[in-house]
Amino acid sequence: MPRLHRPPVTDKPAAPEASRGGRTPRSSHRQEHTVTTAPPSVPEVDQALRLVATERLAAASALQRWMGISFRRATELLDELHQQGWVGPAHGSAARALHAQCCQQCGRIGRRGFRVYPSSDFGAPPITVCANKNACRKRWPKPLRDDA
Repeated sequence: MPRLHRPPVTDKPAAPEASRGGRTPRSSHRQEHTVTTAPPSVPEVDQALRLVATERLAAASALQRWMGISFRRATELLDELHQQGWVGPAHGSAARALHAQCCQQCGRIGRRGFRVYPSSDFGAPPITVCANKNACRKRWPKPLRDDA
């Protein structure tokens, strides 16, 4: 009965290197692997800022999930937002402090000029709106007029 868990044994060696016990020669020079990363593009940074401001969470892991990018790229985007002053510095793996707010009515993102209305008794989340109602109303999407 033949054994199935071992390769068959023959009189001929499989390869000359294997019979001598030698190694295959390596190339004389080593290839250097350099990793170059492109700086984050402007639309990517804007998208990251909008996501961070609307979700009120400046964490690399959350940004990674929302944008479908690598963790390293998400960290680079948050570093760029930190250089622009939108988020705080990194503190290990914890979420960064958020200096940006987003108006839930008109979509404006900024650092100042917002009013936060606390949550209601019915369990609704707090609402962030522009402090200047007239400016916010000007930015509202205009309803389509049906003149025809």
